[in-house]
Amino acid sequence: MKRPWCCLEHRCKCLFKIPSDNSPVLTPGKSILCAGMMKEAVEFEYDKEKHKNDLSLCIYTPLKGMIRFQTNESDWETLETVMSVARRKLKENREK
Repeated sequence: MKRPWCCLEHRCKCLFKIPSDNSPVLTPGKSILCAGMMKEAVEFEYDKEKHKNDLSLCIYTPLKGMIRFQTNESDWETLETVMSVARRKLKENREK
């Protein structure tokens, strides 16, 4: 899959993106989300804990531009859980 036209990280392999096309023409107000795998991991230590990020999660919005998060599979699992629970809570609150 081709990287989004606005992607600045050429060492990242796009795994999935929305929208799926690669048109440089944006509909006003539309965003791009892209999940990718980096060629080389970024490793660091924080408070004596080693951490390794080998994935990217990027969000492009017309207002904010491109925001890139260096992540790992555990981060994606956490995001998946958070978003699932948050959507359920949102639905519950909207039904009140």
